[in-house]
Amino acid sequence: MFKLKRNQTIKPHGDKDIDNWWIRYDRSSIKRSSESKRPPSFPFESTSIEAYPLSFFKWDIASGYIDPRALKVDVIIHLSGEGIANKRWTEKQKQKLIVSRIDAAQLLYDQVVKLKMRPTRIISASAIGYYGSDTQKEECFENNPAGDDFIGQFVCKWEQQVNQFEALGIRVSLLRIGIVLSKAGGALPKLTLPILWGVGAPIGSGRQSMSWIHLDDLVKMFVFVVERQVLGIYNAVTQNTTNALLTQAIAKQLKRPLFLPNIP
Repeated sequence: MFKLKRNQTIKPHGDKDIDNWWIRYDRSSIKRSSESKRPPSFPFESTSIEAYPLSFFKWDIASGYIDPRALKVDVIIHLSGEGIANKRWTEKQKQKLIVSRIDAAQLLYDQVVKLKMRPTRIISASAIGYYGSDTQKEECFENNPAGDDFIGQFVCKWEQQVNQFEALGIRVSLLRIGIVLSKAGGALPKLTLPILWGVGAPIGSGRQSMSWIHLDDLVKMFVFVVERQVLGIYNAVTQNTTNALLTQAIAKQLKRPLFLPNIP
């Protein structure tokens, strides 16, 4: 979870787990000095500045706690959550998803509602899983209904928790994020590894839709929403592709052959 002040932005860097920390970036404390140094194990990089004055505040979903100093901001960007595609959706993993996203959004609301001076906006991550795990060849737009499977209903409830902030007069923006590609982590290294080993191949028919976005473009979308004060729901994806085409593109970039049949 990030909270930004005065249209300043930071972006994730690497795979460090930050779910239990709330980070504030305050422009007023910037020191544009060549002597500025990164804190130890610094997990982020700035998109617009040379110094990195961040404040870290503890929050704990299980105990219902957020350090009240963390809420003194104009805009909240809520990115916290267990990775949707990290593991198989066992009952235990489903519960982790619910706690880290739905319960986290509720905790945030419960704390903000107590404030006399509240943030004016909240910008929250969502997921294209809202439309369900199997959309066939259908092109999904923001006004499409939620899917009726687990992922569709889960993301729908997640968005409902965030939309509660409108009742407090806080403006809400939601970005339904697709598969994020970056060399730093996420889906791309997992897609790349079997191709590097020479055992890469499309999965199934290979015609499955894969709505993706590069990390840099996703960061710029959040910046755009902050700076232009864009409201509402938006699909955070680029041009659609298929599993087969993406596999072929990765193999071409890596200069590796694809000679195995599709994976059943």
